[in-house]
Amino acid sequence: SALVMALSLTVLGISMYSHTQISAAAIWISQSTWIPLLSATAFWIAAPLGLCSIPYIYAAEFFPTEVRSLLSGLTICTANFFRLLLVTTFPTTVNSLGHPGLVWCYAGVCLLAICLTLACVPETGDSMVGEMVGTQFRRWRKEERATPWVSPASSPEVGRKGRGEMFTL
Repeated sequence: SALVMALSLTVLGISMYSHTQISAAAIWISQSTWIPLLSATAFWIAAPLGLCSIPYIYAAEFFPTEVRSLLSGLTICTANFFRLLLVTTFPTTVNSLGHPGLVWCYAGVCLLAICLTLACVPETGDSMVGEMVGTQFRRWRKEERATPWVSPASSPEVGRKGRGEMFTL
């Protein structure tokens, strides 16, 4: 979906830029009213199908149960913070980059999201949720103890058998 978003934003930026240029191709593009409409429609269909829904799906599916509520809240809070940052910086960036430049910048962010996803997000298609949690979030798991209380002394083994079974023949 990020690739469709990037391509549609690039075409929309070209259409916006063609309104400021005078050439045969620019005039043809600027007179074609279906190009910006088609690219904006493609963007608004692709965005909620993939990239914009990732924080909500990822939070519910990927985090282990011990920290799911905390990390889900942090993930959604971070996504909403960046949306707020985007809305508040919009007028300033339009003034500095112009409308086509801002749309191309957003297309670059979509391409950067593709690279970041391919580099950092593990493939989870063929694995069960328990396997994902076990391999990805092992460092967040609580250490198994014989008692729930943490003490400075070492804890006995979790799988230790009762006293009568220690001296079996």
